[in-house]
Amino acid sequence: MMLETVDRQSDRKQRKVWLSEGFLCMPDLGKIAVEDRVTDKLYGYCYQDSNDISDTLTTIIELGSPLEMIQLLQSSWEDRFRICLSLVRLLHYLAHSPLGSITLLDFRPRQFVIVDGELKVTDLDDASMEETPCTSHENCFMEFPARNFTLQCSVDSKCQNMNEKRNLYNAYRFFFTYLLPHSAPSSLRPLLDAIVNATGELRWGIDETAAQFEKVLYLYKSGLYLSNVTYVPRAEISYCFTNVKFG
Repeated sequence: MMLETVDRQSDRKQRKVWLSEGFLCMPDLGKIAVEDRVTDKLYGYCYQDSNDISDTLTTIIELGSPLEMIQLLQSSWEDRFRICLSLVRLLHYLAHSPLGSITLLDFRPRQFVIVDGELKVTDLDDASMEETPCTSHENCFMEFPARNFTLQCSVDSKCQNMNEKRNLYNAYRFFFTYLLPHSAPSSLRPLLDAIVNATGELRWGIDETAAQFEKVLYLYKSGLYLSNVTYVPRAEISYCFTNVKFG
């Protein structure tokens, strides 16, 4: 287990806003902790005074191994695919969470840990469920170091799927582009290249991306990829996010 302490200003109004936006208010802690397959398991939490700051929130969470990208790049393709699959399942949950669509504003490898071979997010301090308001498509502008995107402004004046798409593109630029194609089975390369290209262009949402990952998993686990089979009828694709694991 690991102790994590969060200090904030003692002003009650400011603290209430932070707890709400950071999903660390007491009821929401329980909602996030229920899905411990995608986030660190929460064992407990309490408020206490620390360093002259009143009502410091201390959480006791599951201990995971820091994600070391250099070590991961040197691991087998199966291990790298497992990490990417875990990430996609995590992002799928965040896109459809009970709190609404959640985006990770500080999306970097160091924000994740590995627990029993599965990737989990360790810090929700920089998470947000606020959807960007808009009056036109120009308001739905997402800027990244390599390229930019303009999303649709929906009829309810919110940038359509911006939280989901931000997470997905960050997954592409930090994980997929480095971990998926290298040393993959040749018969799976067309599917993996399609995943990398589609997420890099944001042509797919998280649902389609997750379905394609499950298709790759199906082909790999069944051994069909050894016969250069790269197509499986959609009805045969396992799309279960909790029960399908490597044997």
